[in-house]
Amino acid sequence: MKKIIITSSFNLPMGSHPEVDRLSEYWIEYRINIFMNYTYKSFVNQTNQDFTYFIKYDPLSENIIKNILSKYPQLPNNIKFISNNETYFQITKQISNYDYFYLVRIDADDMFHPTFIQQLIDYNPKDKTKVLINQDGYIYDIENHLLAVWSYLSPPFYTLIYNSEDFKNRIFYKFPGGHKDVVKLDYEVLDKKNFIVLVHGKNTETKFFSIFNKGLIEDLELKNSILNEFDIKYI
Repeated sequence: MKKIIITSSFNLPMGSHPEVDRLSEYWIEYRINIFMNYTYKSFVNQTNQDFTYFIKYDPLSENIIKNILSKYPQLPNNIKFISNNETYFQITKQISNYDYFYLVRIDADDMFHPTFIQQLIDYNPKDKTKVLINQDGYIYDIENHLLAVWSYLSPPFYTLIYNSEDFKNRIFYKFPGGHKDVVKLDYEVLDKKNFIVLVHGKNTETKFFSIFNKGLIEDLELKNSILNEFDIKYI
C-alpha cells in the first residue's frame, strides 16, 4: 500500500510573496470559506479516501482558526487543520509503518480532480523518480465565471516520493527557488488535467490572465462539463 499525505499552507508567511493580513479574523474567515466550498470539497469527493490531508496554519492564529472551524460540520478524520510546528511530528507518525510515502502539495484555495488519489495509487513510477508533476489543468475565476486551460512546466501541483527513513532523519528535498525548482529532480508527468487554480477576491499573486493561461474555454457545454467533474456549481 502507498501512504499518501497531502499538505497545504493556510496562512503561513510566504517569503518573497506580498504580505497579506493573514492573521486577521476577516482574512481567515474568508479563506476558510473558500477552502470549505472548493478545496475541501475536492478532497471529500475523492473516489479513494485512503489519504491524510494536513492544512498548516500559523500558531499565532490558532484560536481564530478553531473558532471559525467550529461553525462548520466536523471535518473527517483524514482531513486536519494543524499548527505548522506540529507538521514534522504529524507526518512521521503517519509514515511509521511505511518504507516510503507520497507527499502531495496543493494550495488551500485550489482543487484536485476527484480521481486524483486513485491515480496516485494506481500509478507505478520508475525507481529513480522522485516527484510526480501535474503540468496541465484549469484556472477558474469564481467571481466572473471564467474557465481556461492552465499549463506550467513546474507548477505548484506536485507529489514528492520520499523514503520514510530519510524523512524521519530530516533529509528533505530543497527548493530554494520555490516550486519552479521541482523539475530539477527526476520527475514524471501525470497526463490528466488534475487541478483547478482558483481566482477569487483574496489571491496573493494569482491572476486569471497570465502566461500560464493557454486558452479561454468559451463553449458553455464544455465549460459546465469540466466544472461538474470538479463538483463546481455556477450560481
